[in-house]
Amino acid sequence: MKENNLSKILANIEEATGAGGEKPAAQPKEKGGEGGKKLEVDEFVISGAKLHVTVNVMGGKSVTLSMPTIQLTDLGKGPDGITAPELSKLVLQAIEKQAVQLAATAIADMGKGAVYLGNDTTNSVNKATKGLGDLFKKK
Repeated sequence: MKENNLSKILANIEEATGAGGEKPAAQPKEKGGEGGKKLEVDEFVISGAKLHVTVNVMGGKSVTLSMPTIQLTDLGKGPDGITAPELSKLVLQAIEKQAVQLAATAIADMGKGAVYLGNDTTNSVNKATKGLGDLFKKK
C-alpha cells in the first residue's frame, strides 16, 4: 500500500510533535510544564468506524468496510502523563494499523474476484429473496 490518507495525517502529526528527529513547531507553554498540559486517558474507544478503500490499479474498484472496535487503555498513566499531540499520534497509529490490515485483506479478496456488498445492498437482497420465497409459498 503506497498511499493512504492516514499515513499523510500521521506524518503531519509526527512533524508537529518533533518525531523523527525534526524540531517541533514552537508551541505555547502552559502551567504544568514543558509542552503544555499533560493528560491521563484510562480508556479510549473507537467503534462503528468505516473504512473506504479505493484501488486505482484495479480500475478504481472500491469498497467500504466496517472497522473493528479499537480500544486503547492506560495512555499517559503515571506522573509524566501524555500531551494532546502525543495522544493524537497514538490514536492515529492504532487506526492506521487496523486500516492497513483490513484494506490488505480486502484488496487481496478483490484481486481474487470477491465482490463486497454493503449492508444496504445485503439487506435489499435479503428482502427480495424473502419476498420471492413468500411469493412461491402462496397458492
